[in-house]
Amino acid sequence: MKGILLVADSARIHGDGTFSLLRGGIDRVLVPAGEPLIHRGSVLARLAGDAAESGKHEFSLRIETGSGEAVAPELRAPFEIPVGGGAAAAALDIGFSLTKPGWYKIVLSVGGKDLDVWRVDVQSVPAVNLAGAKK
Repeated sequence: MKGILLVADSARIHGDGTFSLLRGGIDRVLVPAGEPLIHRGSVLARLAGDAAESGKHEFSLRIETGSGEAVAPELRAPFEIPVGGGAAAAALDIGFSLTKPGWYKIVLSVGGKDLDVWRVDVQSVPAVNLAGAKK
């Protein structure tokens, strides 16, 4: 089985198996110094399997620090590979808070096997007031 992840502001699955994204591919986020990143958006998972993998399965998403420490509860969702093989897609609307700058990863797994890892770099930048001057 193969799987891919994308992080987006919004993702939706259509009845024909295609999907739509709004601002997809987020892999770097800038946050004002001293403030946490509060993300509300979507994670899109696309999973493909051959005929032998047809049927119902469950995937999981883990959000971890770069060193593998969990920062949020694991998310799980069912999916089904069509008879004869093919692909399935799922869009999960999620929200989480990351309190420190650094690398984080979202890990897609099926049956205990990691299929894809999406990395997000959270960078701290100087705070700016509305007039544009640094605080």
